[in-house]
Amino acid sequence: MRLPGIGRKVTGLEGLKAWAQEMTHLARVFPEGEDAYFSTVYLSTAINMTMLRDHCLAEPFLRQAIKAVPDFQPELSQAVECYQEVVRLRDSMDTLISDNFSPQSMKAIAAPKIRRAYADAILRIRDMEEDAVKHIELLLERCGKTY
Repeated sequence: MRLPGIGRKVTGLEGLKAWAQEMTHLARVFPEGEDAYFSTVYLSTAINMTMLRDHCLAEPFLRQAIKAVPDFQPELSQAVECYQEVVRLRDSMDTLISDNFSPQSMKAIAAPKIRRAYADAILRIRDMEEDAVKHIELLLERCGKTY
């Protein structure tokens, strides 16, 4: 999550930030009516949506860890709370742009206002995940582990 990149590719929290920035800067680079371009952007976005859906699996995983090792309280409970918000935010993004390849969703990706709202959700998810990571790092420090 904290690794900023591998080579020229951004990763983790920085990757979410870069994705949000890309979503807001498209209108400056590509004029309206570039349907072929926005189809490619939609496909990339749909792939990233799947990645965010995978992030939502952190919540049940962390709940399992709490049951297995109750001493991991309170840090993991706090991380779970962060991921509950990630799940809520990820679900709300489908009202803006869904990954169902519908004509409505593919059209929405070309609308700067919708992309801005979508980028805002990405950044809120990024912030929640950063908070979750902080709680997990505190647990690791308490357990005497370095990361």
